[in-house]
Amino acid sequence: MGMFENSRPRRHDVGHRRTSDVDQRRSHAPAPRMGMFEHSAHRGTERDSAARPTSIRRLSHAPGVHIALVPTPDVPHADQADPMDIVRLLTERGGSARARDLVAAGASGSALTRACRQGDVVRVVRGVYALSERDEDALTALRVGAHLTCISAAVQRGLWVLRAPGLVHVAVDHGRPLGSDRLRRHRWEGPVSALTFCVHAVRCLPELDALCIVESAVVLGQVRLGDLRTHADRPRARALRTVVELIDPHAQSILETAARYLLVQAGFTVASQVHVPGVGRIDLFVDGVLGIEVDGRHFHSDRREFEEDRRRWNLLTARGIPILRVTRQLLLGEPGRFVLVIRAALAAQQASRPKDSPASIPVAPTSRGPVAR
Repeated sequence: MGMFENSRPRRHDVGHRRTSDVDQRRSHAPAPRMGMFEHSAHRGTERDSAARPTSIRRLSHAPGVHIALVPTPDVPHADQADPMDIVRLLTERGGSARARDLVAAGASGSALTRACRQGDVVRVVRGVYALSERDEDALTALRVGAHLTCISAAVQRGLWVLRAPGLVHVAVDHGRPLGSDRLRRHRWEGPVSALTFCVHAVRCLPELDALCIVESAVVLGQVRLGDLRTHADRPRARALRTVVELIDPHAQSILETAARYLLVQAGFTVASQVHVPGVGRIDLFVDGVLGIEVDGRHFHSDRREFEEDRRRWNLLTARGIPILRVTRQLLLGEPGRFVLVIRAALAAQQASRPKDSPASIPVAPTSRGPVAR
């Protein structure tokens, strides 16, 4: 062969060199980066399937293998707790709790987040959660790390409150500023029980307002009368002893409590929920002569109650037992006038009674179940 023939490359050699170059480039090229779902195809799919229940998984990019799109099974994630569990946990704790206490009880951070997004729960401050249905006063107390007490706690518990509070009464264990003029501070360490806020009410409120709260707590079974008496025996508990002596565990309404208090303070002898045979009960009986029925704004809910009320009125009149009806406006708006009306009615009854008639009308004593001592 000539010089030019030897230097001319052959087709076979060129092809061989090209193949070798390609293989060499492949051998030194970095391995293809696998995504999360490609990785799961080689090392198992259960964990990734749980992480994304509605995603898809790519099986492989290997040469000669077709790419398939396979839906993952709908498996709930371990963190996907029902937000209603958070509501239950908060309800069991009085409507609010710290995040660490909820987590210790089995809640998860993601479940708390979902409950907040759904509107069932609110994040009051960092690390504190509460039911969204809690009233604004309770949330105000939580924002400063306090608990409701005194009249504010009584409102939350559904007790008898004579006048709505103008301030939010809170219990705190420190003297630092609370940052709001709407807050009334009560120094207290530990949880606020019904007994605690009753004691705070006696120390803070006028006597009648405190009596309504404490008496209703006894009537509704939120505090035991015996526990109040024990606490009243402590030193510097004179105000509580006075209120405890005025409690009638048979009272039926806040207006009855207010009327009885005003009459006792005026010097009358008063019995509550007195039973008259054949008639029924009278709210209050004054000096064994005069009956008092306390009427709220809507004291007749239907025609049947209206007729029953008139029947009782007629029977009492026929037996010579006068009945006065008093309203909330008279009791709370004009308490002095209320006492004057009672005095005038008693005087008229005494003047019209025959000399040989008994000083008082016989009635049966109040008969109810035992009261906690």
